[in-house]
Amino acid sequence: MESRDKNYQSPAVIQSRTVATPFHEHDNDRKIHQIIERALHEITQLSPPRQAAVGGLSGIATGYCFAKASKMVAFAIGASIIGLAVSIIFNYN
Repeated sequence: MESRDKNYQSPAVIQSRTVATPFHEHDNDRKIHQIIERALHEITQLSPPRQAAVGGLSGIATGYCFAKASKMVAFAIGASIIGLAVSIIFNYN
């Protein structure tokens, strides 16, 4: 897709706001924040149907991750309860 304006800059090319500073532990947090900010800015530049598609796909991905995580938590709780029951049966103190 060609732009009519020769000075048009793609939303994917956003000038970085970082300044060369000494290394600090919070630099990684700043980089992560910039990545998220850039991604959200790119999404806002999309058409509404594409924004809806991105939202739907991110919702599906989030649901999938929570389903997997909740199964692992349920397994851990169940295994702990069974382990406690077995330890009580064998009088393990």
